[in-house]
Amino acid sequence: MDENDKEDIEAQKLIREVRSRMSELGNSGEDNLFRSARSFKIWTDKIVSDRQLHKIYELMRLCPTYANACPIRIKFWPWATAKKKLEPIHIEANRAKSMAGPVVAILGNDREFFEHSSFLWPR
Repeated sequence: MDENDKEDIEAQKLIREVRSRMSELGNSGEDNLFRSARSFKIWTDKIVSDRQLHKIYELMRLCPTYANACPIRIKFWPWATAKKKLEPIHIEANRAKSMAGPVVAILGNDREFFEHSSFLWPR
């Protein structure tokens, strides 16, 4: 048995452990995700802290992706001067809403994320 086999066996044990702790979503979770959730069209003028942005990122990075590679790239722009630079590229229907929000998040997809595989999946 080589080192890769040992890693695979350990990963399989971890997956079984996590699955054993999982439960059904339940009514409260279903309400939060499906029945009560709505898209927002008006934003608060409250400042979003760096701590909150880090928490959002930490939750988003846990979403399933191809081989856990996290190809999403996020850039948060909470400053009025930075948002002003983005104003011309927003589509007209979203421009005012985006400018009124406390933060603009630019979401991108690294189409060549596999180029970083030696970093993402070191062996």
